[in-house]
Amino acid sequence: MKFVLLCSDLASLNASLPAERPSLQFLILHESKQSRAIRSALKQDRSATELPRMELFRERSAAFRSAYVEAIGALNAQFGSAHWWAMPFTTKNPISTSLCRDTFEFLLIVELAKTAPAGLIVVTENIRVAGEMSRWGAAQHIPVINKVKSFQGLQKRFLGIGPAAILLLTMRALWFRLVVCRVDPSVLLHRADLVVMVTLVHPHSFSREGEFRDSYFGRLAEQLCEWNVPVVVVGQIQGLSRRLAEQFSRKARFQTLACESLLSAGEILRCGWEAVGQWWRSDREWKKGRLILQGVTLTGLMRAAIRQAHSSGEVFRSLCVLKGAERWAHLLRPVRCFYPYENRAWEKMLLLGARRGAPLTKMIGYNHASITGSHLNFMLRDDEREKMPLPDRVITMGAATMSWLEKQGGHPPQLLKRGCALRQSSSALARPLKARRNERGCRLLIALATSQLEYINTLLYLQEALEPKLIDGLGDITVRIRPHPTLSLAQALDVLDGEITFSFEVSDGSVEQDLEWADVVLYASSTIGIETVRAGIPAVYMDLGDILNSDPMEGWMEFKWIAKRPSDLLPVLSNIRKLGEAEYISRQRRGREYAEAYLVAVTDERAHVFQES
Repeated sequence: MKFVLLCSDLASLNASLPAERPSLQFLILHESKQSRAIRSALKQDRSATELPRMELFRERSAAFRSAYVEAIGALNAQFGSAHWWAMPFTTKNPISTSLCRDTFEFLLIVELAKTAPAGLIVVTENIRVAGEMSRWGAAQHIPVINKVKSFQGLQKRFLGIGPAAILLLTMRALWFRLVVCRVDPSVLLHRADLVVMVTLVHPHSFSREGEFRDSYFGRLAEQLCEWNVPVVVVGQIQGLSRRLAEQFSRKARFQTLACESLLSAGEILRCGWEAVGQWWRSDREWKKGRLILQGVTLTGLMRAAIRQAHSSGEVFRSLCVLKGAERWAHLLRPVRCFYPYENRAWEKMLLLGARRGAPLTKMIGYNHASITGSHLNFMLRDDEREKMPLPDRVITMGAATMSWLEKQGGHPPQLLKRGCALRQSSSALARPLKARRNERGCRLLIALATSQLEYINTLLYLQEALEPKLIDGLGDITVRIRPHPTLSLAQALDVLDGEITFSFEVSDGSVEQDLEWADVVLYASSTIGIETVRAGIPAVYMDLGDILNSDPMEGWMEFKWIAKRPSDLLPVLSNIRKLGEAEYISRQRRGREYAEAYLVAVTDERAHVFQES
């Protein structure tokens, strides 16, 4: 008998399986303590076969990416409006919204359910996908047993109820407005050549000494001041933290303004009221929308994403950005406004608000980071581009990202202009290629980024790859892990509950110090991979088999290798070690040439593009 069982814990699995078990296939979509207990139990059952998640994901990745970009792009072209752009899923970004992964997982389960010879077990904690599968099974007359439980804490459950998060965020915005000193921007600067830079202010925007350092624009504000260009940096304070707001205004070397402090109490209340109204009307307002991919209807998942955007308070935040941008633009009337360009929901609100407040201001986005195949937010269809708020100019950090945005991202060439990599230190750019160490052994640096999911999959990948094996000429391997500053490595280790047994140290130094130490760098999505080849160090891309390719150097192989599976890693490291000196140096040089085109060095001449745009 064919059936689909979706479960999230071992007790539910055991309670739901029939006494007489047919042949079973099982797929584990996410690694967790619960899923690992289920795998251990099912492996003892001779009738159960695990489906290879990484292989299934890889095989479907390219086709899914094209279909998803087309489907969401069509919705954007159909519904494009301020209310629509306020919802994060409209960006297509798989990190800022769950809809992309939900869609991929649902399509995969549907495909497997249709072809499964008998019982299919899917281990997941995704209650949205499980609910949609129940509805699909009823329509297709395939028994679907949904035993998925939510493991969210009470706080997250409460905030997901109706407009609770909107009300709490409104209260927090009112509190922030009261405790942060409100500055009249008209007394800051009032010049015809005024430039505004909009940036995000978070705990990692400050050095250990407490000095503000822009995470997106580097020293651009200081450089403009040195050129006698009047600058006001408008900071969006993450978490509406009073401490961050005070530190931002006190430690910067230029005029600053907390965007949220401009809103009056009445404006905040109106944003909250409008957000609640949009939440109430959302099911009716977008009821004509249909999300269809590869012949499968996923409208239920789209509506869940719409509800989540409203009930989470994301739409309220977008409305506050819209109103705040309208206010500072009207009062300051800058000639140009720079902001970090990732085509996110808040950026669209920034563009709409600033253009309402100061229609003559030129809005300029800055591409500040590497781009990968997973950055669906940069992929635009012609018809959606006509409706979407876009800047007047996008300055890229190099030729590689400029070419990507035009050829793969669908950005008009006249919109793009090549700039330089403002976040890269001049000392790193000027450093000579690193000399090759001749000692036996390998110092392996692991650069983590993006998400807890990447952390967990990387640790499991390394655990399997670094099992004791003799590889000729390789010697001992010393591992150093460099976590992303905003994501906890301890949380990932806790999920894996003692299963990681290989030895490693955790970096507490700078990127430059870690690259000076490393012989080889492994990465899954980090820009550090590009910095690695620029420094003259071999880079290895770990293909973790996720739903989208996350390699910022996809298609380039001169001084980069790919370890597609854990079993590939040690042979790849051995092959790097065996390279002759002449070939190694030649590859190093080609690597630097590529990286310098990707991360263009900051010079006075190249920085002038920010004055001319």
